[in-house]
Amino acid sequence: MKTITFIGFGAFGQAVAKVLSVKKDLIIRAWDVQSTGKECQVEDIKDAVKDADLIFFAVPSQFFTKCINSLRGVSENTVLVTGTKGMDPDTNLFPFEILKNKFPENNIAVLSGPMLADELNTGVKTEATIACENHEASMRIQELFNDTQVELKISDDVIGTAALGVMKNVYVLGLGLSDGLGLGDEFKKKLVALARLEMEQMLEKLGAKKETIDTPAGMGDFLATGYSSSSRNYQYGFGFAKGEIKDNLTAEGIKNIQNLSIRLSDISDLSFFNAIKSIFINNADPRSALTSVIK
Repeated sequence: MKTITFIGFGAFGQAVAKVLSVKKDLIIRAWDVQSTGKECQVEDIKDAVKDADLIFFAVPSQFFTKCINSLRGVSENTVLVTGTKGMDPDTNLFPFEILKNKFPENNIAVLSGPMLADELNTGVKTEATIACENHEASMRIQELFNDTQVELKISDDVIGTAALGVMKNVYVLGLGLSDGLGLGDEFKKKLVALARLEMEQMLEKLGAKKETIDTPAGMGDFLATGYSSSSRNYQYGFGFAKGEIKDNLTAEGIKNIQNLSIRLSDISDLSFFNAIKSIFINNADPRSALTSVIK
């Protein structure tokens, strides 16, 4: 029996655990700062990670570093997988980089793709990317998801896979904004094409592989999320356009605008990204700023 531990057991963590629950040879454990009422949840994080074959992290990015720094007793043989799409607000590091700094001897992987919690819970089949420098570790994780509703595609571009999940958050804000402003399908298609071009440029700036854009973690995730009203970033962009954003509604993409701006240093050639930044950070007029990027 293999033991899979989930650190962070909100909607996404629970959805992935449900996907894996069809496998009869797995023991699933979970830990979260809040009680979920699930039988697999344990109170002590030390008990959660003890003897785990794989630890899956689904902790919100703003709490990721604090959570990782509190971890003790993780075996060097344990594979660490992060499904968190975000960056640390203070260091602008990706979650896999935080894990790598803390656990340099472990195999660390990034899981990313069109895996919306609501859809996973209803049994929708999808593809996702598993990226790890160690191909054998990737194959082990891929095998873990065999015969489930999620098919994993292997990549060795860890930073590209992680970065695309963050870029997607930002550009989906723009797609939601476009729909909220009623700019139409043709305009939105042009935004999608421009977003793809700019994400490829960002990948190159980060030293990642341009072709990673064509994996499930790239356009697969971006298109699924950008056309889904259940996406929080889409909802935020759409609601912002309508003037209907509630104070308690947050979106990861808003934080990621600043993260990427700092990490990339030079964003002067990214017109769509800069339009999104000017709207959500600098209070530019949404319609004029967004329509200006399509000539």
